[in-house]
Amino acid sequence: MKITINGSYPKISDKQPNLRQAIHRFEKKEIDRQELNKIKQETIRRVIREQEDAGLDLIGDGLIVFEDLFSPFAQAWQGIRRGGLERFFDNNTYYRHPIIEQKIVFSPSEYIKDLRFAKSVANKSLKAILPGPFTFAKLSENRFYSSEEELLADLTTALIQEAKELADYAEVIQFDEPSLLLFPEKIELVKKEFQKIKQELNKKIVLSLYFSPLNDCLSSLVDFPVDGLVLDAITDDNLQTIFQFLSQNPWDKELTLGCIDARNTKLEDKKELKKILSEISNLISEANIYLSPNCNLEFLPHQVALAKIKNMVEAVRQC
Repeated sequence: MKITINGSYPKISDKQPNLRQAIHRFEKKEIDRQELNKIKQETIRRVIREQEDAGLDLIGDGLIVFEDLFSPFAQAWQGIRRGGLERFFDNNTYYRHPIIEQKIVFSPSEYIKDLRFAKSVANKSLKAILPGPFTFAKLSENRFYSSEEELLADLTTALIQEAKELADYAEVIQFDEPSLLLFPEKIELVKKEFQKIKQELNKKIVLSLYFSPLNDCLSSLVDFPVDGLVLDAITDDNLQTIFQFLSQNPWDKELTLGCIDARNTKLEDKKELKKILSEISNLISEANIYLSPNCNLEFLPHQVALAKIKNMVEAVRQC
């Protein structure tokens, strides 16, 4: 069994230098871009070190310098601009919703610089994280495309190009699709887009689904053209759905169980985690099992997120 994170890392921290304060100082022209970039790199270095010291097997840069999941791409790609603040699902966090005004044309984002630096300071395998095309479409305002299919196709093309830019610096590329389970009737449509992604990328691809009940969707997801699924497993319903499906169906992909509640400050019971891991290891090969938070750690205070990571590692190591 292995351990990883699932998305972004807390941006607000008592650690120095404080990136959020540095961004505000840059916007007020109190520091220059060179100083801001230095602070960004120091923050990425800290995030990498904290994950490695905690004992994670697959780490990430934590999207620590992202304003939100979409902003780097809305800023870089032609045809899109950043709009006003919108609530990110049912969380007390916000994102600037992309406004699509013309045909989307790829141009490399700043993410490659962050990941290149992360690779230079990391001692373990890295995971890059990108928005999935469907969630990107659903959380955007479309003022140009006449159909959802056309919008998805161009978003997929741009995301493939973005992923190719990142491929040299990450062993795994994760696509976040929290909107997909809200529209199960769209799974087959989105599956076609991921067939394009898988064909174009010579890289391990995983699909991350969170915030929603699995219900009866696992049978439609099992043949998704990806190497692994990251599933939100903090509710008893989702967990039992996963166990029941695996007990009745063969499984040869990687499976990341999101058993760590990244929206609740309460520390998980290690005995309960070990019980879950014991049950899952009876159903699929331990080599295919990862444990992770169910979603972005950014919803938690920094010290709480770090405590949860360490607790998760201890539970796995004691199995």
